[in-house]
Amino acid sequence: MRKITEQTKTAFDAGMNWKSGHTEVKAGLVNGESAAYLFLHGNHICARYGDGIIRFSLCGRPSATTRERLQAVGVYVNQRKGKHYCNDVELCPHTVYEIDAGKIAAIKQNNYLTS
Repeated sequence: MRKITEQTKTAFDAGMNWKSGHTEVKAGLVNGESAAYLFLHGNHICARYGDGIIRFSLCGRPSATTRERLQAVGVYVNQRKGKHYCNDVELCPHTVYEIDAGKIAAIKQNNYLTS
């Protein structure tokens, strides 16, 4: 794992604000519970809420860097024959997905997560 990815994981897990290069982690509160937000090139690619729900998107950029940052925070995206998968569910690069109790579901058909 690259150093910037390790630092991303540390900041995301701790729920602290951090930025390096094109990667940024922001901390906040949602309904009184802590939340962590991950941005890559200004795109909001992942959010983890206090209740354990994770929302993520490839934001139209299904690159190796996007996959690496998501994997650092516990979202395991892989590529097979040019298509991207998470938990054996094929991903659309422009859709927001939610992982709750290990189950993945598409929740929005655009690039944007809400903070």
